[in-house]
Amino acid sequence: MQNNSKIILSSTNYPYYFNILELKNNSNSQFDVQPNPAGGVVTLYVNSIVGDKFNGNQTINSGRPFNFRMFYLGSNTLTLDGNASMNAGLVAPNASLSESGTFDFNGAILAKRLLLNGAGNIHYDESLAGNGEVNDTQYRLRELIQFYR
Repeated sequence: MQNNSKIILSSTNYPYYFNILELKNNSNSQFDVQPNPAGGVVTLYVNSIVGDKFNGNQTINSGRPFNFRMFYLGSNTLTLDGNASMNAGLVAPNASLSESGTFDFNGAILAKRLLLNGAGNIHYDESLAGNGEVNDTQYRLRELIQFYR
């Protein structure tokens, strides 16, 4: 996606497949979901994300997290960074997920590993509980490693 651009996904009948997704850093880009019908779920499968990150002034779905499921099929660490935001059910079973900066995430995350840094926010959206792909989001802490500076 180029600077100041917007993509809207709306089909709830068929999933979208992107081999490569590229969102420019600090681009003021908006990747939005407007499901048709309104209560439906838009599903996106992505093999690779250029730079392996969502970063800086990007909005990934400004609507309800329940309406968007994103499956990251890659195994590289995916970074949620900068002052971007995402509302989704994010499924990345083969990848670690790193959140840093002031990234604002709303929804549910299913990943191999979750690393939290910076002052970002992750808000669990209960409307995703028990819904298909993210029904495994009964969270429990298996390991905690703290680093002090």
